Amino acid sequence: MSPAAVANIMRQLRPGARIAIDGMKFFPWWTGPLNLLAWLKNRPYNARPGDLWQPWDIVAGHCDTFTWQSTQFGMGYIGRGIKR
Repeated sequence: MSPAAVANIMRQLRPGARIAIDGMKFFPWWTGPLNLLAWLKNRPYNARPGDLWQPWDIVAGHCDTFTWQSTQFGMGYIGRGIKR
């Protein structure tokens, strides 16, 4: 997700709107070799692999509350928040 794309979407939402996102992320740092799998699977879609550590941070910056949970044994996430 690019900051410009997220800002464009957020401009179209009313304050208090509920937001839900999901996607792929890196496994925890201590499972290092497994992150090669996450990187390879996401490579065609993401030019900046460093964004896979916390891919929700751009959206979370626009929210009053934001929570996320890990899925797919650590390689995915589901996040939800309330727009400011």
